[in-house]
Amino acid sequence: MELTEQEQQLASGSIRKTVWKYGIPCALITLVNALYNIVDQIFIGQGVGYLGNSATNVIFPLTTIALALGLLVGSGCAANYSIFLGSGQRDKAAKCMANSIVFIFAESVLFMIVCLLLLPKMVLWFGATESSYPYAMDYGSIIIYGFCFYMVSIGFSNMLRADGRPKVATVSTLIGCVINCILDPLFIFAFDWGVKGAALATIIGQFASLVFSTVFIFRPQMVSCKRSDFKPDFRLFGKIALAGITEFTLNVCVAVLFIVNNNLMRYYGALSPYGADIPLATYGIMMKLSHILTAISTGMGQGAQPLIGFCYGNGDYERVKKTIRFCLVQGLIIGIAVWLLCMIFASPILLLFGAESDLYMQFGVRLIRTYLGLVFLNSLVTTASNIFMSLGKGYLGALLQIFRNLVLCAGGGAVLCACIGVEGIIYEGLIADGGAFLLAAALMLLTRRTLRKISSEIVLPTADATTKN
Repeated sequence: MELTEQEQQLASGSIRKTVWKYGIPCALITLVNALYNIVDQIFIGQGVGYLGNSATNVIFPLTTIALALGLLVGSGCAANYSIFLGSGQRDKAAKCMANSIVFIFAESVLFMIVCLLLLPKMVLWFGATESSYPYAMDYGSIIIYGFCFYMVSIGFSNMLRADGRPKVATVSTLIGCVINCILDPLFIFAFDWGVKGAALATIIGQFASLVFSTVFIFRPQMVSCKRSDFKPDFRLFGKIALAGITEFTLNVCVAVLFIVNNNLMRYYGALSPYGADIPLATYGIMMKLSHILTAISTGMGQGAQPLIGFCYGNGDYERVKKTIRFCLVQGLIIGIAVWLLCMIFASPILLLFGAESDLYMQFGVRLIRTYLGLVFLNSLVTTASNIFMSLGKGYLGALLQIFRNLVLCAGGGAVLCACIGVEGIIYEGLIADGGAFLLAAALMLLTRRTLRKISSEIVLPTADATTKN
């Protein structure tokens, strides 16, 4: 079967140009999605104060879980779609695309209903204080209605990228962010709607992104979907979910980490000179900065996914290994750049979200500079997780994220806080990034050894056959 232009580029084009073609738009998409909450937090900090930021921090785990569910289907579809195309199975690629559309609509509606029913309890579970509870309810009771738009547009962006249209996916996400940035100051300051205005601006932007991406998703350019392809195939969904489990686990772990640390800071912060709300607010800001790094690293890593997946499905393991090397170097450079930004500009970054007391600045600057002290290693961990997903080994990426965020971060934070109080949160990032890097390095060495062995097994029979002839 004759390859399309996009498939020819994946099979033999420049690795750097191909990764950047898909990666830069994908990084913009993930970065813009991260900026939704950051933009809200900046305007809320200036218009409402740190109690408003504490409230968005409490709701953030729900938004992160919504992102995780969107990526479970979206990134899982993208990984399988590329592998199917690489192995010439276009009928399976079409069914994968169609089923993913059905599944992501279904899960988004179900998640929204669950959140609507449980929101008052969730706000308390997630660490709201008596002061921040009303703000959290005001923000959460509106933002929940946008989860359907958010989850589906996230999934569609990943599917469009795998279909060779990263620019369309980028424009879709940018439309929502631009609308959000325009409406936030209007609703918060001009209309004086506070956190409710920020939430409303966000869901209007998400709806616009969904409408734009929907126009293109039902007309894929690499395959042709038949009506029968939309019939739910739960075995295929299991395969999609297994491929997307890395992104899903990463974001669920971040949500669980937020919940654990919110409660640790609520308890231990109340026993400190800082109180509970200052650690809650500054921790949310610091984690949004970390989320920016994760977004860029994830985006550039996902940019390599069509290339790695296609070549892996096509049996070109040497090209897979070269792409992996390129991605790891790229991930390290991204990590170092973000690390320098956080170390040098910690104080100005904190002031973007509102100028509060001296205690607020003191705790916040220490938190940013110490917690993110080894953040460049986290960039390599995130890149490795995306590589595992591209190879159809999403379970390795999931293991890596569970180890970093739940075992080292949440577990380490609980132990440190029990020993030295709320400041224990400040040091958990160093332990998590260093430990996760060691596990990632070990898993990458094993993966490289496996690829080398497969390459040898493929090359040797060909050489024997040539000798015989």
